[in-house]
Amino acid sequence: MKFGQICAGAVLAASLASVGWADEHGHQHQEGDKACCSEAAMKSPGAKALHQGMMKGMHEMHHMKMSGDVDRDFSAMMIHHHEQAIAMSNAVLEHGKNAEVKKKAREIIQASEKDIAELKKHT
Repeated sequence: MKFGQICAGAVLAASLASVGWADEHGHQHQEGDKACCSEAAMKSPGAKALHQGMMKGMHEMHHMKMSGDVDRDFSAMMIHHHEQAIAMSNAVLEHGKNAEVKKKAREIIQASEKDIAELKKHT
């Protein structure tokens, strides 16, 4: 899969953001996110780590000041997206049990670090 193909889905998801709700930690959620934050699921340290990684990246993208330069803004948003992927992958490496999923997490970290380095040239 090419760099542009990987990034296109993230940009689309970020562009579809709308007003949602904030949890007790001030994290913004969309209406469909409530199911991911069930009390039972959040008792798992692994689920908490995944959720924190996901929400941090979403929060950073949502609160990023847009410059008006689509190339620069895209690059900055994608850096946050890849940092989010790294945080979530690290949660899997720390808490996961499935060797195949952990292998994929390591691959995602490696690819995301490369993409971040490339994107930083355009911010």
